[in-house]
This record gives sequence, C-alpha cells and structure tokens, in this order.
Amino acid sequence: MNMASDTSELQLGRIAAGQRTLIRLALEKTQAMLREGQANNWDGIGALEEERRLLLERCFSETIVPQNAQIFAEALAAMLHFNEELVALVNDAKASAALQRGSDRKTHQALAHYLDTE
Repeated sequence: MNMASDTSELQLGRIAAGQRTLIRLALEKTQAMLREGQANNWDGIGALEEERRLLLERCFSETIVPQNAQIFAEALAAMLHFNEELVALVNDAKASAALQRGSDRKTHQALAHYLDTE
C-alpha cells in the first residue's frame, strides 16, 4: 500500500465512523421521542424532533459509506418502528382528548341548564 491509499482509507474510516455516530444519535432521539409520548409529554417531542431532523440532514448530506449500509438499514427500520408506535400514541391521545372535550361540553351544558333553572 502506498501513502495515498493509507490516507484515503483513513479518511473513509473517519467518514464511516462519523456517519455511524450521527445515525446512532438520530435513533436515540427517536427513542426519546417515543418515551416522551408514552409519558404524555407532547411538548417535549417537538424539540427532540427538530434535533433528530438536523441529525438526519447531516447523516444523509453525503453518500452513505458502503460499510455502513447494513447499520443504516437496521437503524432506519428501528426508527420507522418507533415512529409507528409514536403515531399510534398520538392517535390514542387525540381520541382521548376528543372524548374529554365531548364530556366537558356535556358538563358545561348541564351546568348551564342548571343555572338557568335557578
């Protein structure tokens, strides 16, 4: 091997390591978003999503190094799974909020009727 190929391989190794770090951090943000949803902390998800978006932009700003292809495929599959779980939590929360709103409206109407009869 010559000096140029050693330098090139070293640079490729650094790029690959940087990409793996970025996808790991994005996966961790996705897991944190799911935990926030499970705790009904919907305000916390927005900031995490923005951080994850920035990580993913950096992650995919360059071509994925071939040696990272499998890791990226697995990480993206996990992120999609976590996203599906989060969407299910959001849908459940929306349904619950709608039920609560209906219940609150009925209570308000009953109170208004009661106050009108006095």
